[in-house]
Amino acid sequence: MYEIPKNLEVLSLDSFSLIGKRIEDEMSEDTLVFFDVHWTLLRGDSPAMHPQMRIRYEKVFQRIFSSHSPVEVEMAVCLALRSGKQSLMEKDISKILLQLSKGKLLACSSYMTGKIGPYSLEADVFGSLQGLGVDFSSSFPDVSSLVLDQFPLFHENFPMYYRGILLTNHQSKGRVMVDFLKKVGFFAKRVILVDNNPKKIGNVKEVLKEFDSNLQFEGIFYTKALSEAVWEVSEEEFTSFWEGFAKEALLYSGK
Repeated sequence: MYEIPKNLEVLSLDSFSLIGKRIEDEMSEDTLVFFDVHWTLLRGDSPAMHPQMRIRYEKVFQRIFSSHSPVEVEMAVCLALRSGKQSLMEKDISKILLQLSKGKLLACSSYMTGKIGPYSLEADVFGSLQGLGVDFSSSFPDVSSLVLDQFPLFHENFPMYYRGILLTNHQSKGRVMVDFLKKVGFFAKRVILVDNNPKKIGNVKEVLKEFDSNLQFEGIFYTKALSEAVWEVSEEEFTSFWEGFAKEALLYSGK
């Protein structure tokens, strides 16, 4: 689930302080840094959502959602994340980000766009980050929102940029990044991606190379969620937690 793909050169770090120092050394005005959101910037408060528990009980998770569509699975994950309190992965993250004064910083998440019932998903992500002192909207101050409609519909919506956050809506992170850069007319010479999933890093590296072979790319695999001690849950607790959101997702999907 979080294995590093073969032939992918990636820097693995479990401290945001080290990540900040690494980025600061590499930053310039034509550098663009993307930070994944969940389990890179933010964490959910339930142990049943934690990546280590998702890995341990992956077969259980697949069984619970075996009759759900991909949209319904993503709805359940979104509902679970917004149901509880979210906090920063490390308490100093907002301070570290403020020190990165050169270049541009953006969040980039695979999160869905649009609404689940009355809830605006993009506004939820922005509000969660801003409430904890993380706001990337000044990187492109003239663009508050932008729909990227060159992609297939998912959840009846497209990927979009919203106030410093690029939401891929279950599409390729790399291809959404490229489409966004084209639309805003910013052609970085260097792109850095900090993500807790090395497969996403590999996808972005491959797509950016196709887009511009001269563009420099660095992927940083943030391993905090995989290396930290976690509050473990039993299989029964894990099942109960996710079955609840599986049912809630079906209600919102009209089933």
